[in-house]
Amino acid sequence: ELRKNFKDKIVKVVKLDLNNEGDFSRINQKFDSILSSNVLEHIKDDVKALKLLKGLLKPKGRIIMYVPCHMFLFCDLDRAEGHYRRYTKKEIEEKSKKAGLKIKKAFWFNMFGIPARYLIGNILKVKKSPLNPLRLYNKFIPIFRFIEERIFHNIFGVGRIIVLEG
Repeated sequence: ELRKNFKDKIVKVVKLDLNNEGDFSRINQKFDSILSSNVLEHIKDDVKALKLLKGLLKPKGRIIMYVPCHMFLFCDLDRAEGHYRRYTKKEIEEKSKKAGLKIKKAFWFNMFGIPARYLIGNILKVKKSPLNPLRLYNKFIPIFRFIEERIFHNIFGVGRIIVLEG
């Protein structure tokens, strides 16, 4: 689908299994930045994946990633979505360090998602993300972000945004 959508543009589409060194060996360039949003929790050996991604970075290159947090939220919905885990703050710090990456910046994201996720996944035992309630929830994100940043100063959230440097 990506190849079809970008065939007339200057975009190179490649298959990249984050645990397959062979896939990485075919990429013969280095990058300033790598963006990973809701990916790492799907990878069985996440430390290996981080090490392989680090190998694609230029000196002082960065990986900007979003990961879901808090194992108390882990439920059948996570399993259905293909998650191996949700991260604790300490776990993502340790795994980043094992991969040879330094955390330059990290902050919590979406504290209002915690009760919603707990209700949907742990109490109601939903096994597939409901689209209509999520669309409604998404409309309130700018208000939630304002409250999180200005009142609660990003002290907690359903996920973490992390900037790693190689």
